[in-house]
Parts: sequence; C-alpha cells; structure tokens
Amino acid sequence: MENKKRIRSLDILRGLAILGTLGTNIWLFAYLGDVNYIFTFTHNKWWLSGDDFLRILFLSLINGKLLGLLAIMFGVGLELKYQQSKRLNQMWPGRYIWLSLILLMEGLLHFIFVLEYDILMSYAVTAIVVSFIVKMRKTMIRITMISTAVIHLFFIVLVFLGVLTNSIGDELAAVPKEVVNLYQLRKRMMKAGLLVGLPLNLLLFVPGGYFDFPVRYVFAPILSLGYMGAVSFLIERFKAFSLWSVLEKVGKMSLSCYVLQNVLSSILFYGWGLGLGGHPRSFFVIFVWILICLFQMLFAALWLRYFKMGPMESARKRLASLAIRKNIKKDLKM
Repeated sequence: MENKKRIRSLDILRGLAILGTLGTNIWLFAYLGDVNYIFTFTHNKWWLSGDDFLRILFLSLINGKLLGLLAIMFGVGLELKYQQSKRLNQMWPGRYIWLSLILLMEGLLHFIFVLEYDILMSYAVTAIVVSFIVKMRKTMIRITMISTAVIHLFFIVLVFLGVLTNSIGDELAAVPKEVVNLYQLRKRMMKAGLLVGLPLNLLLFVPGGYFDFPVRYVFAPILSLGYMGAVSFLIERFKAFSLWSVLEKVGKMSLSCYVLQNVLSSILFYGWGLGLGGHPRSFFVIFVWILICLFQMLFAALWLRYFKMGPMESARKRLASLAIRKNIKKDLKM
C-alpha cells in the first residue's frame, strides 16, 4: 500500500504541475505572445499599480516553479521506466526512444498549431539524451550533472550581468529506492525550498528586471522543490482530501491536459476565437486560469471514468507499439 501511495503522489504532483504550467502560459495567451508580461523589464513600477502588483506576485509564486516541478516529475518518470526495464531485463532505451520521438512529433504539431513556446519538443530531446546518461556509472552521472549545472549558471550570470550593465529596451524575444528516498526527504525539501526559495523568488519585485532571469531559471527550481515537499507532506497528513484524487486524474492525463489547456486558451484569447487577448486586467487573467483548471479537472475525471488513459496518452502508446512492431519485422527479415 505504501508503494502505491507514493506512485499516487507522483500523479498528484504531476497534475498540480500541469495546472501550474498554465499559470505561466496564460499570460502569453492573454497578451498575445508578449513575453514582457511574464518578466519585469517593462511594466515594473508595481507600487503604482495594483494590477501590476497582482501580476508580479502571481508570477513570483507560479512562473517557472510549477514548470520546474513538471520537469522533476518528467525525470522521475524516466527513472521509473529505466528501473522497470532493468527489472524486466528489457533493452534500454529501446521503446523509450520511440516514445520520445513521438513526443517530439507531438510537440512540433503543438508548436505549429497551438503555442510557439512549446515545451514538449525540449522535453523529448532532453529525454533522449538523458536516457543514455542514466546508463552511465554514478561518477559519470555526477560529473555530467555538475558540468551541466555550471554551464547553465554561467550563461545565467552572463545574462544577469548584461541586464545590470545594459538597458533592456521595451521588447524581448514499481518504485525504485531513489524515489522512496526522495519522499523521505520531503520535510527537508519543504523547509529548504520554501524558506530559501520563496525570498529569492520575491526578488522579482526589485524594479528594473535585474533578477528576472535568475528568478526564472535559477531560483524557481528551489521553490519547485519546496512545493514538492509541501504537497507531499500534505498528502501524507490529509490522505482523504478529495482534491488529491482530482489532481491524480489530471496527472494521469498530463499530456492530454497540457494540450487541452493551450487549445482552450487559444480559443479564448486569440483573434480567430473569442479575441479576449490584448491588455486584459491581471485579475481577469487569473480568473480565466482558474476556470480552465476547473474545466480540466472535470474533463479528466469524466474521461477516466470510461477510459483507462487520456486520448493523447492512448494515441502515443499505439503509435509506439506500431513503430516497435514494424522495427521488429524488419529485423526478422534481415
């Protein structure tokens, strides 16, 4: 039972991350792709406008944090699949490569027809690279992680220094042991993530946009871990809370819900739909985000009442099975 609860927690966290990701993307839809509204290089005199204050407060708590949580869940999912392949003596990455390539194709279609700031393609490419890294020795994995982190921080520092020294202008362009240990660390994650991450992310209120990139790409993951620890702690304390089962269903249909929320946002805000985008008030944008989240919860609950998995998940599984069968047939002929 304990193992099942931990897996359930992963689905709940994934569902929360999907809904929170819309909390970032909703501003891009509402302001028709103007990324200035998810940063503070412009419109940063929040003390003069309650609307700007509400937007920056919302972004300081949401922007990049739930996307970071989604990335963590994506990595945990990859590790689960890798450990499963080892237990079953299956070739790795094998089937996972096909799933990643299908995700890449889905991301490309999503990029072309729905949202230009798509994350699916980057996840797919990262998954392919990481699927080979996880097979390395632990020492090599640590070296790779440290090297990647150093490179990432180096570029963020360069951008930060560039912001300090230059004006920006008005526009921008079965459960593995590791997972068990992760949940045993939830209290540390909650305390460290919230106590350290929250003050760092509130640096978004510093005028001038100086901390926009550090907050978005360095400090956000710290608060993501805090959220992860806090939610895991709450799940353990309040097991019967009805919201968990709803978020769990959204997590099981994460890909379907991600595409659905972006399609709905396009219909609501873009000119070919209802045309509500442009310069809406922050309260209205947050209200629409809440409505779409509630709709997704209802959709996921109703869909999983009749089907085992979401429509996108089912299609991806069938495509992967078809690709693997064709590949096996070719190998037999040779």
